[in-house]
Amino acid sequence: MSIRTSPLDRTSRAPGRATRRAPAWALTIFAIGAVLYAALFVSAILGADTEMLAGLTLAPVLIGLTVPIALRIARHDGDPTLVPIVMAAVVAKLIGSGLRYYVAFEVYGNSDSLQYHQAAQILAPNFRRGIFNPNLGPITGTVFIKVFTGAIYAVLGVSRITAFVLFAWIGFLGLVLITRAFKVAVPQGDSRRYTLLVLLLPSLVYWPSAIGKEAWMMLAIGLSVYGIALLLRSRFMGLIPLTLGLLACAIVRPHIGLIIFIGFIFAALVRRVPARTYAAPLLRFAGLIALLVLGLALATQTASFLGQSSLTSESVSATLSRNETQTSDAGSAFAPVVVSNPLDMVPAFVTVFFRPFPYESTNPQSLLAAGEGALLLVIAARSWKRIRAVPRMIRTTPYVAFCVGYVLSFVYAFSSFSNFGILARQRVQALPFLLVFFALPDYRTLPSVAIQREERRARSRPPLTPQRRRARRSRPDSDASATPTIGLTRSLTTGSWSDRDQSPDARSAPNRDAPPGPPPASDQ
Repeated sequence: MSIRTSPLDRTSRAPGRATRRAPAWALTIFAIGAVLYAALFVSAILGADTEMLAGLTLAPVLIGLTVPIALRIARHDGDPTLVPIVMAAVVAKLIGSGLRYYVAFEVYGNSDSLQYHQAAQILAPNFRRGIFNPNLGPITGTVFIKVFTGAIYAVLGVSRITAFVLFAWIGFLGLVLITRAFKVAVPQGDSRRYTLLVLLLPSLVYWPSAIGKEAWMMLAIGLSVYGIALLLRSRFMGLIPLTLGLLACAIVRPHIGLIIFIGFIFAALVRRVPARTYAAPLLRFAGLIALLVLGLALATQTASFLGQSSLTSESVSATLSRNETQTSDAGSAFAPVVVSNPLDMVPAFVTVFFRPFPYESTNPQSLLAAGEGALLLVIAARSWKRIRAVPRMIRTTPYVAFCVGYVLSFVYAFSSFSNFGILARQRVQALPFLLVFFALPDYRTLPSVAIQREERRARSRPPLTPQRRRARRSRPDSDASATPTIGLTRSLTTGSWSDRDQSPDARSAPNRDAPPGPPPASDQ
């Protein structure tokens, strides 16, 4: 059965021997990056801008560190064109970092990055003198990002551009880990398509590219899901990146770590695991107990982060209501769809991932966000045959179940945000898992679907009644007598079995394998 594919499917397919050149769009990104770099370098030299020169010096170093990563990915996947794709993605990420810097300091003039920068300027000299007591309270959340930025300034010098470039590369590493998690956990999926979507989606290029929590959280999420992917494939070394990732989440945004944990629990509960030994159910039960203990720790940390004594339905509702109030004061405010029952999940899902719509845009920034939402809707419509594979793979491929649990939990937690600008920043933490559904295999290629198709064909054939059976036997030139049959036959002379053609032509032909004997008697 031939399956027609869309142009996006054909571009994401692994290339053959004749098409292993770098894509034209990747060369375009390289050219734009080179032109921008040369122009900024000349401007920094002429203006004696040491801050910009420091950032421009770090950028090629980070690009060079990305080369072995790209080569390893291409060698592992057997696709040489992944090298220019990954390298073009890191160049695009650094361009996005420069654009984010311009918007933060030239357009708005005040942002979270400026607050982190000012605090880091004060901390960096103390760190150089060996004084590591910032007197800022618990080193979590915003305080941690200030301390981390101060450590960067203590090593690389005080430069906002340098910090932006380094944070952008940290976020890029997180995205690369997320793409590798998909390759490990969903080997039958279109990993090349997923890599293109994750590394080049505008929101994922732009938002986690500045001094702030987004880049750190992208690395934390990447470590966590890579560890989960290894564990779901029974590779227990995944405990190391999972532990590091959840710890990084707990330091900055523990509620995201809790969402990751909920998705992992959902995948562990619905996965289909054959009990190969009597101890397998006991081991699974022990693993679930360990996950529950970890979940309790994350819930406690999340409650402390949210300013609640415990994490109950009432405290969660109170927090969601507070978020709605705090995020409804800016120009991009809207009426959110707070999830109070399962029927609210559909409009909340659309709001979290696809709004604002073009007619809801009030400024150029929201118009760009609306354009990306429309792009995601188009990709979803073109990927509906892949999305249809989700119900069939949710038990056979537990990483798909993890993504379902993560996305639904994220929608519930962030449905109360009533500002499009804040929501656009926050949803980058869930977009990679939504894109998983757009890179699954076509549901028609799944083994279960093929078996059901053959069963339907067998049921659609008319039954072989006794009358039809007698009619078939009475026909000398019936299909049954004309059809060659290959099978095991037993020799009457030697008693041995042989694989011989039993077609009518073969039966009338002389037996070359029979031993020589007297000629047959004549009819006369």
